[in-house]
Amino acid sequence: MLIELGTAVLLVLQRSEGISPLWCWIGLGLVGLIWLSTFFIQVPLHNKITLNFEVEAIQALVRSNWIRTIAWTLRAGLLLYMLRSMLASAQSAS
Repeated sequence: MLIELGTAVLLVLQRSEGISPLWCWIGLGLVGLIWLSTFFIQVPLHNKITLNFEVEAIQALVRSNWIRTIAWTLRAGLLLYMLRSMLASAQSAS
């Protein structure tokens, strides 16, 4: 997660030709959403399960993991789109 955060920040700071700054900021926002979800939802649920096995907590953990799953899927799609745009820009420049 630290590497992902670092690369998201680098994309914002050192954006390549052919990539909109908006996409970089959206990518960083998705990483932020993943971090917030992890530390404020999933970590407390994991701690709760560690202390006392509760079916409700496990079900909540599984449901809340969809936040991260969707955010990571959107981010992967966004990164593929950005890579395609960057490659197209480099190809047209040569």
